[in-house]
Amino acid sequence: MAANTMNIDPFSTNSTELEKSTKPHSFSSSLIGFYLCSFDTTYGLQILYSIPTKLRKNSEEHNVLKTHYIWKVEHIPMRIDLKISEFIYTALQLQESQSQDVIGTVEKPIFGIVLKIWKDGDFIHPEALEQFRDDLQTNHWKDIEVLYKRHILKLNPTKRRKYLQYSDKAAKIGKSLQTLWENLGNKLTETRIFFSSQNLSISKSSLHSLDKKSPEKSFFKESVTMRILSTEESADEVLVILVNQTETLEEVKIKVSKKTEFFSENLWEQNLEEWPTKEDLILEFPRSSKLESYMLKISSKNQTVAIKSLDIEPA
Repeated sequence: MAANTMNIDPFSTNSTELEKSTKPHSFSSSLIGFYLCSFDTTYGLQILYSIPTKLRKNSEEHNVLKTHYIWKVEHIPMRIDLKISEFIYTALQLQESQSQDVIGTVEKPIFGIVLKIWKDGDFIHPEALEQFRDDLQTNHWKDIEVLYKRHILKLNPTKRRKYLQYSDKAAKIGKSLQTLWENLGNKLTETRIFFSSQNLSISKSSLHSLDKKSPEKSFFKESVTMRILSTEESADEVLVILVNQTETLEEVKIKVSKKTEFFSENLWEQNLEEWPTKEDLILEFPRSSKLESYMLKISSKNQTVAIKSLDIEPA
């Protein structure tokens, strides 16, 4: 699954100029690069590896990654997309096993990958990204732990000699990750060539609808489902996940109102050009000292799709 956060570009950066000066990989018009990251409560977000390397050295990129919701929720199985300017930062957590106890500490950090993608590039099917994630966490978990251990040593000047001892091993791991990345790009190229040879076009709506059930089977399903998550890191906020359970919606409006005893107060409105089926949207709500009630109205092409009531318990 994918998720689009409701962020308006919070940074005034020159990352667009940086990426335009970097020739994209020839195998895809969408992929710019990817990050292998760790997060823990002691050191925060750390970039363990990136392709290309220059992404890792850009402080503004680091600031963007720190805002990603993927680090705010432990054991989140879905893919989350953060849209900034003309880029999409697609992130997935890595998990050694389904029962793994991840608490975001130095002993048990959160690992994840973030792919930087052109917003208007070729559509990338979610299965390709999930397979890339699965390969990393199944076949390269020990390598990721080595990169994390080496990076933590780098942060301590007194451990420099021990840090350097990992140089050869890190170089080998880097080559393996480079190969994995190229394999992903080659698969995307093969898919594009196949569709071109068959005179077919790859549309977002058709690819997202591959697993869609027939109207008869989905008639009694909710159009939009809602899930509420609280984060231990930020006790004063609540994440609300909306999932589109219908076909791809266009010209979407999400209106959020705060309900009081006598009337409703309109808070804000979010507009989306498209909301693909099974894709998630994440909204962030503050938690106050008293019970707060909200109403969410979702419409498509000026027709109401769903109305949701939301009660947020006090902190």
